Amino acid sequence: MNAPIPPPQSNSQPVAGLLIWPALLAALVTGFGSLWLTLGMDLRACPLCLYQRACVFCVIAILTVGVLARERHPKLLALVSLGPAAAAVAVCAYQNYLEQIGKLECPAGIANIGTAPQQALAAEAIVLVILLLASVSRAMTTGLALLLGLALGGLMIKTAPPPPDAPTKPYSGPFTTCRPPYIAPTQ
Repeated sequence: MNAPIPPPQSNSQPVAGLLIWPALLAALVTGFGSLWLTLGMDLRACPLCLYQRACVFCVIAILTVGVLARERHPKLLALVSLGPAAAAVAVCAYQNYLEQIGKLECPAGIANIGTAPQQALAAEAIVLVILLLASVSRAMTTGLALLLGLALGGLMIKTAPPPPDAPTKPYSGPFTTCRPPYIAPTQ
């Protein structure tokens, strides 16, 4: 009769297990914050915002299923979540870049603390850092998961619908989505 194989033991396993809960909480706050921008503040998500939201929801799903299944390998949960978290940060960093160079203007975020993409970048970066800390002892695999996430984020950016052309006259109506800014012609 064969004896059951015991689960692998690791000194950092308890640390990784403890970090899954803050990662899940941070992802939930990020996801619900994104929903609040749409449902509570009546903002419309642009394609880049929607890509980020989808990635964050993937992280929430992975971590929730892992926690509910009582996964004994929290580093694996962190690694699987790392790809979509990195993709979200990559897309958001690009969106913030477009904002900084004046190609996009985006509405204010919750409580008017920065713009919605600036808030998203901070929240998504927190999720990514926690997941990195939870998976750091698997350096090669962590690096691969991170690179895969960044590559997928790059593909999302490359295939995103282009923003509309800059307007020729000032916008009318409420400022509810990221858009090219109006630049008055010089005389």
